[in-house]
Amino acid sequence: MDFKKTLVLNAIGLKSANDSPDRDPENFTIYGTVDGKEITLKEVKGESFSDRFETKIYYFDNGKSVAATGIHLKINKIKNLSAERVQLCEIQAYF
Repeated sequence: MDFKKTLVLNAIGLKSANDSPDRDPENFTIYGTVDGKEITLKEVKGESFSDRFETKIYYFDNGKSVAATGIHLKINKIKNLSAERVQLCEIQAYF
């Protein structure tokens, strides 16, 4: 997700989709673009969504807001490795 201008982000929210828990992200990294460089904002391991359409909010590792021109999500592992793809309902940016 790229922004037209620099925005101050406080957190990112991910909402699980409606069908298969096997396609939920388990290990992932949230990156931000700051001054043209990609930086790690949050690394998550062993995540689990209890319900469908559940939103989890991830505050950045430094505990502070970040002025960024974009955010990127890299999914390293989904719940069930036999699932062919990850599925999320929403990615929310909290300003």
